[in-house]
Amino acid sequence: MSEALKAIATTGNLSYNRLAPDSQRGVAGAIALELILGAVSSGKPHDLETELGRLSLYVDQIQEALKAK
Repeated sequence: MSEALKAIATTGNLSYNRLAPDSQRGVAGAIALELILGAVSSGKPHDLETELGRLSLYVDQIQEALKAK
């Protein structure tokens, strides 16, 4: 598991939400890159360039999912 995923898993949602917005985006970006890495190395056809083009969208979706409810 990546350090970004470990940070989310071990500190919980409240700690993530206490981070500065740019730090939250950085954590979400690291998670998105881990997901892209998993997709392109899964053996199924995935285009790295296409996936990286969607990075910002993935980061936005991850940040939305991690918002405190």
